[in-house]
Amino acid sequence: MLIIKAILITIVDLTKVAYILLFLFLGISLSAQSFQDSVRQELSDIQVQLFTPAERAEYAIKPDRSVVFPTDFIIKHTDKVEVRVEFFSWEKDSIAISNPNIKNGIRLGQLVDNLGESKISLHRLGSEDLVLFGADWATQATFKPKPTFSDKKHCQLITLYKEETGLIFLYLLFDNMEKYKDEWRYLIGFGDTVQDTIK
Repeated sequence: MLIIKAILITIVDLTKVAYILLFLFLGISLSAQSFQDSVRQELSDIQVQLFTPAERAEYAIKPDRSVVFPTDFIIKHTDKVEVRVEFFSWEKDSIAISNPNIKNGIRLGQLVDNLGESKISLHRLGSEDLVLFGADWATQATFKPKPTFSDKKHCQLITLYKEETGLIFLYLLFDNMEKYKDEWRYLIGFGDTVQDTIK
């Protein structure tokens, strides 16, 4: 009799645990979906579109929980490259972003690893890329990031600016330069330009 009672108590306890785990899972899923919806709405408000990479891998938007230099969100996708995004809207940050070249220089100064021999490859993107990104001004910088920002060997910072709309910092973080894919950078842009061009 005691054995049957013990088995019944164990079954009841396991059922309770299963329900608790189910509610936790549903709560986390709803929270993640809510965060993704919130980010998509904020981006939509400043006419920014998120795009899948050229190979059409699925992506998910996650919060950036970094302590140092946290960004607005992280894009997770199957390429195994770490992607972080930071954005500023003209409506909220017009004074801060009215000179995107200065804002870009400040951000580089904060993130470039200045210990040892540091190199930065920096250039403005041409008219073809400006059309692809729907931007008025854009640069690309490749450098070794500070360890406090990322443990990856390389960071490629794509800075996109559209007058009276906003500024985007797209951080691509990866270890192997030889495995770098150019289409990784076409994850985000202003308006529908990138989406229409890549389709």
